[in-house]
Amino acid sequence: MLLDDAGWNDIGYNSYDMARSSPVMDKLALEGVKLDNYYSQPQCTPTRASLMTGNYPISIGMQHDCITPASPWGLPLEYAIMPEMLQQAGYRTHMVGKWDLGHVVKDMWPTNRGFDSWLGFTCKGLLNYFTYDNSGYPDIQQGFDALPSANGTYSTTLFRNESISVLTTHAEKYGVEHPLFLYIAFNAIHDTITVPGSFKESELNAYITENITYTKRQKASGALYLADEAVGAVVHQLKELDYYKNSVLVVISDNGGSPSDGSNNWPLRGAKKTYFQGGVRVFGFVHSPLLIAAGRGNTTVKSLFHVSDWVPTLVEGVAGYTTGETVLDGVNQWNVIMNGKGDDGVTPIRTEVLHNIDYMDTETGSVIASEPKHIVAAMTAQFDDLHLYKVIIHSVADNWYEPFSNDAVAMELDGTSTVVDTDTFNVATNETHFLFDISTDPYEIVNLWDHQDFQNVRRRLIDQICVSWETRMVDTVYRPDVEGTKKKRMKAAFKGNDGYITWYENATNITSMYTLKSLEHSIGISGCVFRELYP
Repeated sequence: MLLDDAGWNDIGYNSYDMARSSPVMDKLALEGVKLDNYYSQPQCTPTRASLMTGNYPISIGMQHDCITPASPWGLPLEYAIMPEMLQQAGYRTHMVGKWDLGHVVKDMWPTNRGFDSWLGFTCKGLLNYFTYDNSGYPDIQQGFDALPSANGTYSTTLFRNESISVLTTHAEKYGVEHPLFLYIAFNAIHDTITVPGSFKESELNAYITENITYTKRQKASGALYLADEAVGAVVHQLKELDYYKNSVLVVISDNGGSPSDGSNNWPLRGAKKTYFQGGVRVFGFVHSPLLIAAGRGNTTVKSLFHVSDWVPTLVEGVAGYTTGETVLDGVNQWNVIMNGKGDDGVTPIRTEVLHNIDYMDTETGSVIASEPKHIVAAMTAQFDDLHLYKVIIHSVADNWYEPFSNDAVAMELDGTSTVVDTDTFNVATNETHFLFDISTDPYEIVNLWDHQDFQNVRRRLIDQICVSWETRMVDTVYRPDVEGTKKKRMKAAFKGNDGYITWYENATNITSMYTLKSLEHSIGISGCVFRELYP
């Protein structure tokens, strides 16, 4: 189950102010295994691409930006994704909720990529939780068809009901012994956050938001509570149908929260779309009666875990199906979850997380970088001293966002904080390079980039980034949103849903506009630029 834009401080067991908003998930986490160093990508499409393929976004061309209604690109068809693998293992596979991996051609849609059924919406945007208007486009689908009957039904309720229906139908048609994979991707608590009026005025909502004064945060709290209820309803149905005893439930967020929209990452630094901890370190946990029986209830995994690890962990570790000879960036962490193997800090299964390398221009975001300083990269790694270090290259600074008021603050080493200029939202606009010892400085307060004692650490991290650049990175498949005639055709197809699934020419026309070769020509440097810039 995937929450949207739910930050570190939004789940009850981490929260300073929303402790009443997720009682079901809190209980499931308490009885299960929490992932304390779980990392996503900083925004939705790259995270979902990594989740579904078991790869870093740089390895599949998905390292830049998110899919929008007018995006003429998506996850390349050459990459197998989790439901396709699980179908090969004998599973029935179903999806409910946000897709976000491309809809420009029919072959990119969920039911052509391994899901037996799908009810949801295509991509990110300002989706209305009741009307399913997505940035001006009607966007609620079932399979390949529009679903106008959904209009007026709160999205979390719609997704809850469909999930329960999928479970019930599967039990009736195949029996509880037949394996099932259900992927639920809520739009809660992504902007524009809404809750039903009846709930907003209820005593229950007054109770769960009693300690929250920031209006948007109150909405986020209510929306999360309703998603939490939906999670509870799904678990209840699993028990009713006798699925629960053999179930493995994964609950994660797709990226850090967006404080200006009501979600929050306190006390972590930064927000969604940044490589600071608040953008990429998110909550996650696994719940299963199998874990409880093995004595793994109420435990916490401290070692590194990345969203790409779910493919090998679930497909190989849980389903027992090999992913074949395909080289994945993800690693199988089922033994870590099930018995704690590798979580001692000395023999970790994963020793690094490449947060990203993005060679699209950081200033405009829509053209290839014209200077090396406009290429962004970030990585966290564990070294021999067992410390976690993080490097962020070519990124503007970001703040810590205090949850009670949404003020941007500067945090001090003694734990105190000071409100800063919320118009600039930058504590140090002149800093663009960062090095942190995450083990001793989890809130990223002290920048060690220029510290003499940490130059070897900096060089090692940069070298590891360059290894990924040289051995794993492929051309980005990002393309700017369509305009002109193509946009008119897309809008007409969206509204009528007749030609929407094939509104672009065909998949073979979707090739990279911004190749690594063109990057070399643009910046005049061949290969990884960081070794030359920062020897």
